[in-house]
Amino acid sequence: MNAPGQGGNANNGFNFVNNIPSIYPVFERDEDGYKVIDDVIGGYKYDYGFGTDRARGFSANINPAGAVQLDVNESLSHQISANSMLEATIAKNLKFSTTFGVQALASTSSGLTNMFYGDAAGLGRISKSNMVNFSYTWNQILSYNFAIGKHNFETFVAHENTFTQNKSQSGSMSNIASPYSVELSNGIIKDGMGSSTSEYALESYFGQAKYDYQNKYFAHLTIRQDGTSRFPNDKWGTFGSIGAAWMLSNESFLKSSSWIKQLKYKISYGILGNQSLGIYPTFDSYGINNLNDQLSINFGGKGNPNLTWEQSKNFNTGFETKITDRINFDIEYFRKITDNLLYYKQVAPSLGYASYPVNDGKLLNSGVEFQLFARVVQKANFRFDVTLNGAKYNNKILTMPKDDTTGEPKNIELKGAYAYAKDRSIYDFYMREWAGVDPTNGEANWYRYYDELANGEKIYITDMANYTNENTITNLGKEATNDYNLATKKFLDKSVVPTIAGGLNLNFEYKNWAFNTQFAYSFGGYSYDNAYATLMSDHAPGAINWHTDILQRWQKEGDVTNVPRLTANYDKYDSAASSRFVTSNSYVNITNARLSYNFAKATIERINLSGLSLWMAGDNLLMLTARKGFVPNSSESGNSSSYSYTPLSSFTMGLKVQF
Repeated sequence: MNAPGQGGNANNGFNFVNNIPSIYPVFERDEDGYKVIDDVIGGYKYDYGFGTDRARGFSANINPAGAVQLDVNESLSHQISANSMLEATIAKNLKFSTTFGVQALASTSSGLTNMFYGDAAGLGRISKSNMVNFSYTWNQILSYNFAIGKHNFETFVAHENTFTQNKSQSGSMSNIASPYSVELSNGIIKDGMGSSTSEYALESYFGQAKYDYQNKYFAHLTIRQDGTSRFPNDKWGTFGSIGAAWMLSNESFLKSSSWIKQLKYKISYGILGNQSLGIYPTFDSYGINNLNDQLSINFGGKGNPNLTWEQSKNFNTGFETKITDRINFDIEYFRKITDNLLYYKQVAPSLGYASYPVNDGKLLNSGVEFQLFARVVQKANFRFDVTLNGAKYNNKILTMPKDDTTGEPKNIELKGAYAYAKDRSIYDFYMREWAGVDPTNGEANWYRYYDELANGEKIYITDMANYTNENTITNLGKEATNDYNLATKKFLDKSVVPTIAGGLNLNFEYKNWAFNTQFAYSFGGYSYDNAYATLMSDHAPGAINWHTDILQRWQKEGDVTNVPRLTANYDKYDSAASSRFVTSNSYVNITNARLSYNFAKATIERINLSGLSLWMAGDNLLMLTARKGFVPNSSESGNSSSYSYTPLSSFTMGLKVQF
């Protein structure tokens, strides 16, 4: 597969198209406006941004359209999966089974940056990498099932071990001989070379017991112990779960009901473990370098030998119902408390590192999930079904990680546009608050909060959370300022977490016709529109593209607008992080629609077919959001990026023939 210009670099076509001003051409033009013939490789010369007088204001020496033609970015993968199973009956109801599965993935990638144009002109660069990933899982299970009267039991004990190995090699060369070969021997200057091997293993012992009585009462118990190579000093964790269910619809007081077909209550509690924080998080890491042809070792990152398992305590309860043959409704409440959180905690950079891995803090996730199916219409030739699902999620930090200098829980920890604080979610925005544009001069303004004491003195606040942690506010006030650095960082009381999110499916069937459409929705919550912020930035003309909203900019005294003046980057903070670009991430998306026609049986039998249908479908047909072009479901946080493209709308049609 060849896919040049798709990475997180200047040659990324999506980023380039988003940000290059439309005044620049794809191809180089002469003084009469005609495309210039390329005498080197044929065709027309692509414009790389170097005119006769000065370089292009945006990404000089870059042209993704040319890179697609001349550069190479190809990859090839081979994957093998194999599984084996052995099962033996030892005695009545006693069975032993073992399975062994292995996976091997080998991939190679080659990159060529052409020697004719762009940032490698006159040299050319080649890069190659190889990766081999190998893993296996082997388990052994001894199970015993039996019944005592109307009491049924299912039990098993098991052992499992998993091993994973990742190997990689990479190298790069420049000043190449052939403009087309992607072999390292084609270059003469070694730019880099390296290889690495990583391994980790997991060993587990576990068992389970299930019980049911007359298909009315159910119970299960699971316990397991896992040992991981990631935590050499405290590798073992013990986890388990217990649950029960009651099939009320099988009780005598409901069994004769004509409208309750099924009613089941369920409840469970369990403890799960998480070990994922890199393969070697407990060790300090170092890099090996060349210093004047002498060995040098530099510090890479801080490890923590005291790491152990993160634990999640999960409580679930809910109902499964079936009312007549037309309505199914399931609802479930969950509450998950995660303790000993595995994450990289920020520390003072003066220590020589900015963060290190820890088990610290406590997080709560809770909510309600539901699913509804309704057969709204059921006629001889017409049927209409509706399926609706949704979830309401809550996220809250219960305990903040400790401050290493005081031993007390931190008051706040900044995470880019967000901040961690007790009783808030991990995606609560913490930044300066936009105050609009000064109509007298067009300058951007932000709010500067102050604490007005009883004597009238104003104490200006630069960081609201830290100030309120140490002081009691007498009288909180705010005023606009055109100095971004004086504006107050504070919680905006806006979070990425939506109020409700889910999907909707509508299904129509009329005679031989069928129409199905699926929607995804999310309401409530906010995200940061990075792409829009870039397109609304104040910069020199021709440096970066502008959004059409820039036409609403302030231009003369008295203009009332929310878009500041343009000053060719004199006002450097106009598009800096603030609530100006925090945007509602509510959306409705038609993810799929499909129309089909099944030919009548009598018709297809005349042409000796067993089935014949015609269909047409569309994906991602409509996205309704707060701002056109903003797609909040493209990432977990909803934040937009010009380096990625939104799911494309596509249309397909087909004919299905069955003989």
